Amino acid sequence: MIWQLETFLAQKVFISFSAGNFTRSDSTYLYLNITIDGVEKIESKGYSGSTYHPGYIQWVEDLPAGSHTIKVQWKVSGGTGSQPGTTYKRVLTVITGQ
Repeated sequence: MIWQLETFLAQKVFISFSAGNFTRSDSTYLYLNITIDGVEKIESKGYSGSTYHPGYIQWVEDLPAGSHTIKVQWKVSGGTGSQPGTTYKRVLTVITGQ
């Protein structure tokens, strides 16, 4: 998921991403990460005993004025994985402020 953001002043930005029920092979990990302008800011690692796992990640940063690209990506540590966006919604929230 990619989002273009234009800030006119340097300001704090709150980013969160959530998605319900990623499916993956048993005994594997789900990774989510956030990148801003091509630089990875945070990566989360989630695991549960079942094959269904909700995903959530958040990040707060001061960004300078200008155009920014925010990207959220996910992967699994092995096997295959999917997240049916038509059934379980994907939500990216970006809030800017002083």
